[in-house]
Amino acid sequence: MFEAFTQVDVSTARNYGGTGLGLAICKRLTSALGGTVWVESFGSIGGFPPQKWVEDFQMSPEFTCGCTFHFTINGAAVSEALIKNPLKLDQLGEGLEKFPHDLADRFPLNILVAEDNLVNQQLLRLILEKLGYSCDVVSNGIEAIAAVQNCTYDLILMDIQMPEMDGLEATRCIRELEQKSQIPRSRSTRVIAVTASVMQGSEQKFLQESMDGYISKPIWVSELVQVLMSSEPVNITKPLEESLNIGEEAIDLKIFEGFKRMLDLQSDDHLFGSLIDTYLSDLASFQANIARSIESEDWRSLNLLSHSLKSSSASLGAMRLSGICKNLERQTVDKLADKNLNKIHSIKNEFLEECDRVKLALNELKPSTSAAQGELVQRFF
Repeated sequence: MFEAFTQVDVSTARNYGGTGLGLAICKRLTSALGGTVWVESFGSIGGFPPQKWVEDFQMSPEFTCGCTFHFTINGAAVSEALIKNPLKLDQLGEGLEKFPHDLADRFPLNILVAEDNLVNQQLLRLILEKLGYSCDVVSNGIEAIAAVQNCTYDLILMDIQMPEMDGLEATRCIRELEQKSQIPRSRSTRVIAVTASVMQGSEQKFLQESMDGYISKPIWVSELVQVLMSSEPVNITKPLEESLNIGEEAIDLKIFEGFKRMLDLQSDDHLFGSLIDTYLSDLASFQANIARSIESEDWRSLNLLSHSLKSSSASLGAMRLSGICKNLERQTVDKLADKNLNKIHSIKNEFLEECDRVKLALNELKPSTSAAQGELVQRFF
């Protein structure tokens, strides 16, 4: 009922018209205000009720005839500033220039980013900075646990696949620390998985690990804003890569320009060029390390490396390279690698050639005013 263009009666002979957007809009509005919406009818519940309401209802059910809709909003979220400058629903698909740069004043949060990929680290930090936030950044789960022990965070953006300790194990350890400190689950730090591998059943898996939802890579500004504004679980999955049209070009110019527009960097060639330089430097390391992992048959390293490069490449429009990385990642799942040695070596050759094509294309597309990559690192770190 709460999905767009969905109606109870889908027949062509139905008595009532409408587009099926009303409840979807209600869902977005309540979510934007830090709340939720649900319906009860003859004892059945639909939508997204708070757990406390469900427990109370089960203890003393009061069935209604017809439908009774309920909703909640976060009173603190509906601040005077938000009322004076309301966010529009069409902003959810836009870039940074469409969002208020004082979002942090409206929804103040102390944020930790746990991400091992340097480009993704800088991308998240750049988006958060332009929305008015500052954040701490760590590169693996062990560092995330250490950070939590030294500082109180409202939100952790947690990559799932990281070296040393992955995001799932880190979240389990963080929840154990909270239990030892007798912090109730309702007041615990929100942990949102940020992952390039979202499959059917991922939502349940992350919730079982006491996470509070997920967003999929590559990162979109509109999705991150939803996470920052909502206190409810957020689960956002992009279209499957197989459904995207991947051309023969090394860089998809539509995605490349959209990425620049999303970050509101059209007039900042220097910063955008520095971001490209960082990716190119990272790509050279990935290229060497992935080739070395294949030669030494270190399948765990190959899995982590190809997974990490997959999302940062997609962000800049290197869709063919991202697809090749995904193919390499697949070959290392469930001990398939030993059975697919010839295929992996064939993919390796394709991977190395595509890396060279991407380097050439990005160097041609890079703004001429770009300086050394050190400036971006220095600016953010």
